[in-house]
Amino acid sequence: MRTEMQILAEKLETHRFELDLSVRELQETNQSLKEREEYLYNMIEHASEGIMTVNRLGLIISANTVVCNLLGYDNYSLIGKPLNLFLNESTKRDFTSFLTQGGESDLHFKAETLLNHKSDKDAVPVQLSINALKNSKDKKFLVILTDLSQIKKIQKDLDQEKAEKEALLKINEELDQFVYRVSHDLRAPLASSIGLIELAKNEPDRDKIAEYLELQKKNLLRLEDFIGNILSFSRNTRNEITRNKISFQDIVSDLMEQFSFSEAASKVIFNTSICQKSDFVSDQMRLKIILSNLISNAIKYSDPTKDENIVNLIIKVDENFAEIKISDNGIGIQQEYHEKIFQPFFRATDYNTGSGVGLALVKEAVNKIMGSVLVSSEYRKGTTFTLHIPSLK
Repeated sequence: MRTEMQILAEKLETHRFELDLSVRELQETNQSLKEREEYLYNMIEHASEGIMTVNRLGLIISANTVVCNLLGYDNYSLIGKPLNLFLNESTKRDFTSFLTQGGESDLHFKAETLLNHKSDKDAVPVQLSINALKNSKDKKFLVILTDLSQIKKIQKDLDQEKAEKEALLKINEELDQFVYRVSHDLRAPLASSIGLIELAKNEPDRDKIAEYLELQKKNLLRLEDFIGNILSFSRNTRNEITRNKISFQDIVSDLMEQFSFSEAASKVIFNTSICQKSDFVSDQMRLKIILSNLISNAIKYSDPTKDENIVNLIIKVDENFAEIKISDNGIGIQQEYHEKIFQPFFRATDYNTGSGVGLALVKEAVNKIMGSVLVSSEYRKGTTFTLHIPSLK
């Protein structure tokens, strides 16, 4: 018979064996957990996204290298800082609201936002995704940051490429229109002149021949004016701004002298008022183009049915701005054409033959010198152009 002592010894040996087995299993489990932890750590560290955890107050508990790089902190300095510190205002409010709801496990927070970098360099666009961690003793949240910088750059490049293509298409359309209008406007006076030459060849009456020659001269002058406007439009588009000290009195005097040789201008009463007490800097050539075309239009579209054709030119200048108003009592512009008159080759009326380039040239020149131009007109009563031109000091 076995003694009680032997029985206890056997039981003790059995327990010792079971304990050894449990220890080995625990060691294997710990090793497996350690390997799994190392695997997860490496996976998180080498992930392309920024991965961090925050507690229920929104304070950062852990963060991988990507997060540190996005925010400009080392891992040690980042721990304990509130995630809200790096978010823009709208996302801060939404994130705070998410935490206030307790971050229920089935809730998910997702937003595009800008992350503020420690060095105050440009904020980084990211996709922010936050989920509550399940089976967590204390409320914790997994935060994933996806850097959208490259995507945004690609999108910006695509948008720019699209805009450039649209601009090229617009230029091609305008070029087609330009070629059509130029060929049409050049062909009409040329065809008319050819016809007059044929008439003159068989005309015995010298007075009639002189009349035909005068008509030819008008056609050639019309061509010269048209070609001059086209060249001015082209030069204005390409040439850089030249800064000059401006005397509006001198510019207006020169223009008035040029118009004094025009028969149409001799039938117009000009009233000018120029008040300039300060130095003013702008592009003199473009100012002359602007004033010349506006005055020319006021003369060209005067109303022959009125007793007096009047053009008023008022210029007020200070050290920062020049205000220019040119008004007339001519035939005016119908309301539906007010938005179109600055388009190249657009004519609001067939009352007078023109190139259709003058007001487009005015608009282009005004834009070049950083100014603005507004039109106010009533059909059969008159037109006023108001310009505000800054001093380009």
